[in-house]
Amino acid sequence: MKKTALLSTLLLCAAVAQAVELKFDGQVRWRMEMTKGKTDYFDSDVDAYAVQYMRTRIGMSAMPMEGLETYVQFQDSRKLGDGYTMVEQDTLTMGLSEERAPFYSPSNRPITPDNDLYMKQAWFRWHCQLVPGLSFQAGRYEWAKADQRFFSKRNWNNYGMSHEGWNLRYENEMATVEFYWHTLLENETNAADQESYGVYISDIAAPMLPVKLDVFFDVEDAGEITMGSTDYANAMNTLGLHCEGTFMDMVRAKVNFAMQMGTNEFADVDLLGNVVEADYAGMLYGIEAAYLAHLGILEEIYIGYESFNANDDGDYGWQELYPAYHAMHGISPWEPAFNESVEGYGFNALEVGAAGALPMELNWDLSYHIFSTVEDMASGETAVGDEIDFTLARNFGKFKIDLGYTMANIDDKLEADADAFNYFYLQMTAFIK
Repeated sequence: MKKTALLSTLLLCAAVAQAVELKFDGQVRWRMEMTKGKTDYFDSDVDAYAVQYMRTRIGMSAMPMEGLETYVQFQDSRKLGDGYTMVEQDTLTMGLSEERAPFYSPSNRPITPDNDLYMKQAWFRWHCQLVPGLSFQAGRYEWAKADQRFFSKRNWNNYGMSHEGWNLRYENEMATVEFYWHTLLENETNAADQESYGVYISDIAAPMLPVKLDVFFDVEDAGEITMGSTDYANAMNTLGLHCEGTFMDMVRAKVNFAMQMGTNEFADVDLLGNVVEADYAGMLYGIEAAYLAHLGILEEIYIGYESFNANDDGDYGWQELYPAYHAMHGISPWEPAFNESVEGYGFNALEVGAAGALPMELNWDLSYHIFSTVEDMASGETAVGDEIDFTLARNFGKFKIDLGYTMANIDDKLEADADAFNYFYLQMTAFIK
């Protein structure tokens, strides 16, 4: 598929040679993060530290001929200064703003270089002139769906996520259908041969109802392990649904649901040398509802609930399918603190919050979260902890400022010396349009 990315670049060069109009876009983003308590898992006695990130993206697009478009984007990612890198802990979640939920990447823990310059995207898309609505895209590209709860481009992370592959798309007034085959980029995952393929149907028409409905079926194939004359497969299947809508301009609702099935035929080896397999079996369901007040300073009040769980044969299945416990500013401070403690028990997250706009067009969001396990842990408890998030944002069109603060507390039954975690970030982004 790297050849396809190269072909996309050559098509762009050909467009330049033919004096075809080029369009440029870009982004320069700087973020400073300050934390207290991170390095020792919620121990607030740990000295505070800070780290800075710089990300630059430059993209070029063109249409060499009718019905054919191509796009190439370069990205430079830098970590400024020394100290603990938050990007390393960003391997389990994605982010806020346009992406408020964990990314979908089963069995992968992205490797995020601190300093790297590379080709982020390079793709071409062909639009069939004979069949309106039919198109084919191939190369290296970002692929995000619905509210990015299952398929995301992980834009909060300084490195982001791209896929190499293809998708065949057909859309009309009834629905949009996409068949796809992807592999995660080698420098973004420690499982370079991981393949993902399936079908995603979006914007399904719902007569008489103001809702958007998406359904998908995805297969994650991690390849085979050969031992002697036996091949052991490792694959996961996911059936999912996303639905959202706004009713009478007063209530907004969103539902996510997914089931995971599959088997890792070579999960472990017991003391006798026998191969042990493990089932991937899990479920996720979540709902979010908001009352739209339209009062300016108070635009909405929302409440949400999400639960992840697995059956007894798939203790870690839910975690592999949904590798994030909670999306907090794009990082997951909960993960190192109770990964081993709650694995196999499932996880619940309840949130309540409000959002609005202050004078000078400052958009604010304040939310409170409570976390627990689905079943009693070894301690006999289900309580995990709680968290308060607050964000401010000001958009000037081609320039945006974001500021956020989080205070999280973890139950002392999970970490004996744990108490609190504080996190602050300031982010500034300039856009080239």
